[in-house]
Amino acid sequence: MDSETLKLLLSGCHLNMEERSKRGIWPHPPLAYSMVRNQLIQLIENQAWFPSDLTQKSEGVVIENRGATFVCYSLTYSAFGPGIVSEKSQILFKSVIEAADFYLKHELRLPGDLDGWKVI
Repeated sequence: MDSETLKLLLSGCHLNMEERSKRGIWPHPPLAYSMVRNQLIQLIENQAWFPSDLTQKSEGVVIENRGATFVCYSLTYSAFGPGIVSEKSQILFKSVIEAADFYLKHELRLPGDLDGWKVI
C-alpha cells in the first residue's frame, strides 16, 4: 500500500470500492501491524498534530508532537451543541512509539480491521 493511502486510512478516512479500484489497491492482502505502526510514527514525528489539531472539533484521539514528548488527547463532544466538549482527557508519552501504539489501539482498534483491511 502506498503511504498516501495509508495516511488517509490512519486519519480515519474511508475509501469506497471505486476509489480503491482507481488506486489499484483492490483486492488487497492483509497489512502488517509493524508497517502500519512505522508509517504512523513517521506521520507523528513530522507534524505538530495528527490527524488534526484540537480546533477541528472532531471526536477521538488527537496527538500533539511537542518535540521531546507526545500528548494524546481523547475528546468526546456533547449532544447539546456543536463544539461543546463533554469529555476530555490527555496522556503524556515520552516516546513516539508509545503514542503511536496508544492511537492504534484506542482510536483505530488495531490490530483488527482498518476500513476493510485486516491489520495483523
